[in-house]
Amino acid sequence: MRFKEFKSVLTEGGDSKKTQFNSEVGLLAAMCGVDPDTFDPENPETSFANSPYTVGEDTLNNIKRGSESFNEAKFKKWAGPVGQKITSVILDQLEKLGYVPPTELSWVGGQNLSSVADVKFVNHPLDGISIKEAGAPTLSNLTAKALGLAGEDPDVFRAHAKAEWDDVKTHCFESVLEKAMAQPGKPFYPTKPKYSITYIEGEMPVVADKSKKSQPQVQPLPVQQPVSTEPAVPQQPVAQATSPTTPANPDVSTLKENVSQGYFEIEFAGKKVQKTQETIMSEMFLNKDWQRVFGDYFQSYWNRDQELKRLGTVLFTKIGSDFVNKIKSGLADQMNLHSVVKIGDKSYFYATPKDVFYVPSVSSKKGLKLIDLQYTNPKGTNQNFLATIGYEDEEPASVAIYIRYANGIFQANPTVRVQSLKNPQGLGWIRL
Repeated sequence: MRFKEFKSVLTEGGDSKKTQFNSEVGLLAAMCGVDPDTFDPENPETSFANSPYTVGEDTLNNIKRGSESFNEAKFKKWAGPVGQKITSVILDQLEKLGYVPPTELSWVGGQNLSSVADVKFVNHPLDGISIKEAGAPTLSNLTAKALGLAGEDPDVFRAHAKAEWDDVKTHCFESVLEKAMAQPGKPFYPTKPKYSITYIEGEMPVVADKSKKSQPQVQPLPVQQPVSTEPAVPQQPVAQATSPTTPANPDVSTLKENVSQGYFEIEFAGKKVQKTQETIMSEMFLNKDWQRVFGDYFQSYWNRDQELKRLGTVLFTKIGSDFVNKIKSGLADQMNLHSVVKIGDKSYFYATPKDVFYVPSVSSKKGLKLIDLQYTNPKGTNQNFLATIGYEDEEPASVAIYIRYANGIFQANPTVRVQSLKNPQGLGWIRL
């Protein structure tokens, strides 16, 4: 079995990494004249040896690191007819605009945080090519700050509706703990077994509770004072010390009693932690990896837990109206608006299997503005907004703005995605 056949078996099925690798590296290969039949992602140097463009070592190493995502059929699609057609269109447009072709190309491998391009034109007036495998263009993945929703708390929902958000999260935590305690020794998982919680009767092993690391350390004695070899007796019990993650002056007797009754083992993506109920609740208000199981409950029980639905509705009703006003204010700033629709200092190309667009820079056309913003029907925890953006007296474009927990509720902070672009010409894009 050849390498690419073996890899195709290993990576059968699709995900974003496979799509990204095969479309982006495939187009790079098409531009460089690589033969897709002989391409070996673990040894790309050979394939790119005769390229008319320089392809640097960083790009070759990125390809090797992503080789497990190689899929022969998807790669051949982009390295073959699709990529060759896009290459021809782009080279023709460069000539019409009076630009010479780039001399060096690179593939950023998803690390294009400061650039729009996936296939980058190195040291060239144009940025390069942004690639989309299918569907309406996805413009950007942003932080909430770009929308005018900045705050000290990186969880934008909690930052702007703290009381309502705390009510929702508290309910989710209490509900999950209750369900776990109802079936001792049996994992409870709202969606996937790799995110589960198990109630275990008996005393928790002291070393297993990772929260012990947050307890204050005993201060060393002053240098001038001799250190005794006798064990030191602390003046106050350690359990009564306070820290940011533990409540002040806890009832020690109650804690010991609850520990003897049982504890919880939480599994998250191959890792495990063991925590008491008190520790779980005291660490609740900071998003952590181990909290994913509680976030999964939020998602999967949205239509089954009526109290959760009520609390969630209160939360998102407040967020919806509040966010519309804040986003409108934020996108009145030209810099923020350009960031949202990915128009920058450099022009670039946007390519799909069906279309190629030339996207002018911010200096090419002035006057882009937010025309309207509407709060649309949320889907569970996803908050959706429809933004209409364009120029005076021209048919505008529209984009969907999603604020969502892309990496798991409670596990990580929300992200912003701008996608489903309609009428790109309304932003000044030129269809080629």
